[in-house]
Amino acid sequence: MKSLKSIFTAVILCFSVILISCSSGGDGSQQSGDISINETADNNTEIIEETEVIPYDAHLPDINLEGMELRFLNVDEESFWWSIAEIDAESETGDIINDAIYTRNRIVEEKYNFNIKEIRVPSWSITSTLRNSVSAGGDDYDVVIPFSYDMGTIASGGLLLDLNALQHINLENPWWGKSAGSFSIFGKTYFAVSDFLLTDKENVSIMMYNKNIAVDLGLLSDDELYTLVDGGGWTHDIFNKMTADASADLNGNGVRDVDDRYGLLAID
Repeated sequence: MKSLKSIFTAVILCFSVILISCSSGGDGSQQSGDISINETADNNTEIIEETEVIPYDAHLPDINLEGMELRFLNVDEESFWWSIAEIDAESETGDIINDAIYTRNRIVEEKYNFNIKEIRVPSWSITSTLRNSVSAGGDDYDVVIPFSYDMGTIASGGLLLDLNALQHINLENPWWGKSAGSFSIFGKTYFAVSDFLLTDKENVSIMMYNKNIAVDLGLLSDDELYTLVDGGGWTHDIFNKMTADASADLNGNGVRDVDDRYGLLAID
């Protein structure tokens, strides 16, 4: 059964990309594939032979999952009200994203004969919910979608499987992007972000810096900083040193207050 579930974890995580790559243009014409045209002199008809190219083919086997449930443990709407966290939709509503999710899921459910079940809990309880299930020897969830700050706790607690060890999941496939390699810990990958999720696309954080202060303090110039980042040299050590160097007690009262300068300001 675990082998079957791992097959469908792979199906679900990549199928949204398969749908995109196979979609037609607005005029009904295919957007990918090699087309050859052979004109027949007798009746002047055209025979169009098309070889469809699907660059995001996961090469999954044809299989009947016999109505099994693929269970997702996810955060609820109240915990993630500012983003689209749903991975399933009950029906079509006319909303483009909702209907795309609904259509995607129903296609793969029908193709492989299984059912998606989404269990949503408050973000603060997702770790304890998963831990209680695993500790009790339960088999309640197949995929967990926590907040990023819970991932380390969940992974180090022995609550997750190494994605590299799951059959039919290839983290080199393009729908994983670079996330799988970035999240690898001692050769094991317990979590990754794929094109299946929308929350990471909607909540991209940016970092800005004050160029004038950087020049005044003799920190890196624009060209030096951009070269450092582009070359892969932008590390936590350099970041921490620059923010520490920029911090200052400007009014000299020995207390951090609104009149001081801070090397880093962030919003959660």
